[in-house]
Amino acid sequence: MGFVVDSLCHVITAVVLAAGNASNSSCSCQPWRPSPASGHAQAAAGDGAFDAPPVHAYLDQYEIQGQITSRDHATPADGGYGTDRLEWDEEHWILRCPNQTPLQAKGKAREGNQTYVGTACHECRRYKDCCPKGQGEPKQFILNPMTHRRWQENRKHCLTEEYKAAQGQRFVEEGRFGLVKMNHHGAKAPYRSEDMNLIAALVMAIVMNYRILARYLSSTGPSECIEERSPSH
Repeated sequence: MGFVVDSLCHVITAVVLAAGNASNSSCSCQPWRPSPASGHAQAAAGDGAFDAPPVHAYLDQYEIQGQITSRDHATPADGGYGTDRLEWDEEHWILRCPNQTPLQAKGKAREGNQTYVGTACHECRRYKDCCPKGQGEPKQFILNPMTHRRWQENRKHCLTEEYKAAQGQRFVEEGRFGLVKMNHHGAKAPYRSEDMNLIAALVMAIVMNYRILARYLSSTGPSECIEERSPSH
């Protein structure tokens, strides 16, 4: 269970569910869809579960600044270098290997994935590390050029101060998970039905919001949060 939290009043505005027992499971961008009343967020911070092509495409479409933790790519079966070691030459749209040598596209793309092969593996000093189980054959990498390029853009953004500040603010809101586990038995999904689990998550979020708003209004007054709120939040 995940929560989308408004950065102004710190209330939960949406919940999202993802399969916790699936290694390739990623969260949906459904909670960030704009509403007629409030529009959409200016920025959104999330953990590695949101580092997925559909999420990045959605954020780009609505010009929402994504502060998403980069998810590591799995190590190849041969134990060598993975696609995280590859870099794009933005000026010439060329994919380069860890030794900065251009890779060559092989065959036709299938379902968006393209195979790239090394062009100078036979003389590369990194070949044994890159392809430890190889027998002198060129190393092959399979990836989707568009999603791989977007993933690398996000990985570079994770080094910026803007990202670090946004994640620091997100960590403050992580206490929501502790509260829902301690007070509302939210450590495990209570039902087998996905629809029922969504209802349970919404009820938990509503109860926590009542407590958050009650504490907030007791210290600031009943109108401050409403008066300061803008459609961009």
